[in-house]
Amino acid sequence: MAAGKHVSDHVGVADLQREEDAGIRPEPPAAGPGAAEAQDKAIDDSLQPAESSGSGIILERILPYLTNRLAHGLNQLLKEDLRKHGLSISNWRILAVLDARDRATVNELSDFAMVEQSTTSHMIDRMEADGWVIRQNAPGDARVRSVTMTEAGKRKFEEIRHIPAAHTRRALHGISAEERDTFERLLKQMTENLKRPL
Repeated sequence: MAAGKHVSDHVGVADLQREEDAGIRPEPPAAGPGAAEAQDKAIDDSLQPAESSGSGIILERILPYLTNRLAHGLNQLLKEDLRKHGLSISNWRILAVLDARDRATVNELSDFAMVEQSTTSHMIDRMEADGWVIRQNAPGDARVRSVTMTEAGKRKFEEIRHIPAAHTRRALHGISAEERDTFERLLKQMTENLKRPL
């Protein structure tokens, strides 16, 4: 496995916006004392419909709504195709992380799979019963249990590796490399912004 291999090589646009926080560009300094307030007002104004519509806030102008629709559409396509191979989306995410990182804790896998830790633990139990993963003591710390992918798990992941890549290519059709880079950077910045208090 190449040393520079990242989880984001496998997980795709909708799933891992938090893998490389160090790549998020710093926010530029405010132009003046009222710059933040002016920006907030501009965003609020952009969410208001035309006076003639009288329909309230337009969902299609709310970026989190649009990104959620994108993720939902991709997930529905993935769910349908992965089911044919005996996998769920969460199973795939776990295998993708282990393919890139060799090993991970249940906490880390829960974060990437975007499900509760207890649910992830039960999922790993089933995947271990299927022979795809195995729990082991973490190197250098017997108190920590980590999860690694078995040879059978690697074969299963290779079997479906092309599926998320194909759907991602379809979603990105007609979008330039520069636009993709900008989109990725903005998604990461928005994710970081949500960690701040209102």
